[in-house]
Amino acid sequence: MKFIFPFLLLLFSLSLQAQYDKGNWYLNADAGLRTVTSRPGVGDLLGSSFSGGFFLENNVMVGTRLELGSLLNDDLEDPHYRIEPFVRYYLPTGRMRRLRYFAEVGAGLLFENNLQTYLRGGVGAEYQLAPGIMATAGLRYNTGGEARASGLTLDFGINLVFGDLEGSKQNDIGSRKGTFFLDASVGQLTLGKLNDINLISGAISLNGGYFLTNKLLLEGGLSFSANNVEQTTDREFLSRSNRYAANVGFRYLFNEGKKFQPYLAAGLRYDYVTQYYERENIDRVIDFSGGNLSADFKAGFLYNFNERVALDFHVGYNPRLGGSLGQSGFSGGVGLKVFLGRR
Repeated sequence: MKFIFPFLLLLFSLSLQAQYDKGNWYLNADAGLRTVTSRPGVGDLLGSSFSGGFFLENNVMVGTRLELGSLLNDDLEDPHYRIEPFVRYYLPTGRMRRLRYFAEVGAGLLFENNLQTYLRGGVGAEYQLAPGIMATAGLRYNTGGEARASGLTLDFGINLVFGDLEGSKQNDIGSRKGTFFLDASVGQLTLGKLNDINLISGAISLNGGYFLTNKLLLEGGLSFSANNVEQTTDREFLSRSNRYAANVGFRYLFNEGKKFQPYLAAGLRYDYVTQYYERENIDRVIDFSGGNLSADFKAGFLYNFNERVALDFHVGYNPRLGGSLGQSGFSGGVGLKVFLGRR
């Protein structure tokens, strides 16, 4: 967190020039750090992610994706570090100037129990939702190895291109009543294969809010994730899990119209999990489902880089109110919010 916060501040302090031009910066709006303690059905997760790049020439960007973190479950710790440098080329625009296509190639280093390397390539498209704010869809293929599955991934998200934000008023946030905001991570679908093991995983998340007044906003979201692992030969097994979640709440902001806005938030969250596991020659079959209702209390602040983009930092407490799984716990995070609507 000590690294990510000043780095994001540095990126947004850079001068904003023409979109996709040499010397500009590019940042995935889902960059940030998240920590969750005792969420239903999982251990403690501490992870951070970053994806960004720099335009060496017009329409030519070099960048990297970083994932840092570990999954803690009982007394076991599974560290996870991934670095993926890449080069991306944006095709010249046609009649639809809001729509840009791209192709990219790169490599990856994955540090878990040992070092694994792989190659990756992909194509995608970006559509301008508002000046400097791009909805992105990408299709990528990663090669596999002895201990890592090869896979095809389709993902969706929101990215920021420093260049088409020149209309933003750096020192005037102004009125946000009637404005929508979005969280950047939308979803992904991955199809993979490791020897005779087939893997399918997917997730979709729609989270956002609406400013009822300049200080009070209604926020909420829906999310779904699924994982399916199946071995078809030798020791046949099937593992399937699904997670559904919904949340709703209110957030009250102080310091109306200022760059720094502390806030308090409260809401409710419901999680529902299903798990199924079956293995050949083993009598036991695991078939489990259950839900959990929890409150969500948060305190944090927005740091507004301009009227369209803000850094969001928070800490929270999630007391369990009822259900068959999970327990009370703490949460926290730092990321980016994108504002759309009236402007």
